[in-house]
Amino acid sequence: EKEKEKEKEQDKLRKQKEKEAQEARKQKEKKEEKERKEQEKREKEEQEAAAAAAAAAAAAAARARAEEEEEEKQKAAEAKKQKEKQKQKQKKKKAAASDSDSGSNSDDEEAKTNHKNK
Repeated sequence: EKEKEKEKEQDKLRKQKEKEAQEARKQKEKKEEKERKEQEKREKEEQEAAAAAAAAAAAAAARARAEEEEEEKQKAAEAKKQKEKQKQKQKKKKAAASDSDSGSNSDDEEAKTNHKNK
């Protein structure tokens, strides 16, 4: 009788311990699942932040390139303008030189003619 009582008590205790162990496993699994999800969330946020930073850097680089190209275009246009001005100056100089040459020639001829007339 006492033996059966003792067995029942031990069986009850064993079942209680199993139940507690099973509950503890469930809690542990729940905790691990939660941690895994939080880790995945953090990783996803980090990836998104990295992608956003990369996109911002690419946009900044593109802006810088566009500004450089615009600056180069302006420099080229300015250089072309200066070259054109220089050409115009040269033309004027040549025209002035040829005018003064022909003017001095006519002066020479006039002097010769005057000399002959004397």
